[in-house]
Amino acid sequence: MFKHSGTGHQLQSIQVLLENLWNLNNRGSALSSPPASTYAISSFHPEGSSSAFSHLLGALRFSGLERCSPGPLSSPLLGTSIWFPRKLMALSFEPPWQNLLSSDYVGWAFLVAILGQESPPELRSCGHGGIVNISQTYIVQLNWRGFSFKYGSWDRDYSLWTPQKDLYWIAPLNTDGRLLEYYRLHNSYDDLLLLKNARQLQIQYGEGSGTTVYNNFMYYNVYNLREMGKLDLNTNTLAVRKTLPNAAYGNRFSYAGVGWQDMDFAVDESGLWVIYSTEDSTGNIMISKLNETTLDVLHTWNTRQYKPSISNAFIICGVLYATRPVNTRKEEIFYTYDTNTEQEGKISVIMDKMLETIQSINYNPSDQVLYVYNDGYLVKYNLIFQPVLH
Repeated sequence: MFKHSGTGHQLQSIQVLLENLWNLNNRGSALSSPPASTYAISSFHPEGSSSAFSHLLGALRFSGLERCSPGPLSSPLLGTSIWFPRKLMALSFEPPWQNLLSSDYVGWAFLVAILGQESPPELRSCGHGGIVNISQTYIVQLNWRGFSFKYGSWDRDYSLWTPQKDLYWIAPLNTDGRLLEYYRLHNSYDDLLLLKNARQLQIQYGEGSGTTVYNNFMYYNVYNLREMGKLDLNTNTLAVRKTLPNAAYGNRFSYAGVGWQDMDFAVDESGLWVIYSTEDSTGNIMISKLNETTLDVLHTWNTRQYKPSISNAFIICGVLYATRPVNTRKEEIFYTYDTNTEQEGKISVIMDKMLETIQSINYNPSDQVLYVYNDGYLVKYNLIFQPVLH
């Protein structure tokens, strides 16, 4: 949240501007006033031109909001972005105007699109009770480097701003099971299946199978250091490199049967996470929520689950799920830690596997699918969630 100062004159100005935008956009429509259930503000796409839009930007700047490119308005005080769709829209505040004008604080500025086809991106729903079942194994193909490259990871990029975009990435490790040196990008699932139109790129100083991709950036453990790397996939350059405080590294607390995965990056509906251990945690799993821009740690949770006793982990809606082998052909999702409630739990969801060892699991909120690297093969699983009864 951000705090407003002054007598409320600026807020009234924003109110008038928003109402004018609403009226302009809804001439001749049956809608007479903005719905009261929506949040924040929206107007023209920033690349457009409008005097009302310019005035609105000026009115917003007093609260610390500034333009950024492309597309959203963002605020360091707010910690999130305000998205400007291509079509003209006007959204109202929640709570209602009279409460807003008498309050020192404006509520959460999450956006909800209410008009047109050009809508801001939406997070996948977390309105479920967690995993209750899983599909059979869907075998996609062997990784492009061959059967000897048993370690690695793969997934589809999860982007808040272009959720419909298909960008598939595959990152096999070298045969030592440690060094991440090459990766490939495909702009469609068909291209991936046919092994065509691939961009093959080289990365320096990557280690382990804990890689993930989020908003067109690759996140990974920097080789032989307790550092996190953020790679820009557009330019294949290292954008950020930051120490993960006190994190164990050098194969100290990797997963069972999978070496060099001291840091395991994960993406869920809310953003970027890292799963790791420290000496102070005696090898138990620690979960940290990261700022995906700076790689600063926002919050950390300590669990009582020993990391080397599990085979892998992933996060859905803020809940960590851990797996362990049942035998050479079956794996069990057996443990949960809910960062929302700080509660541990036990479940038993059996997943078939093609080969003996699972090297990495990435959950993708776009399609709610698990992307698994299984002894060199790229495989997928659909998830079944417990419905919430109202």
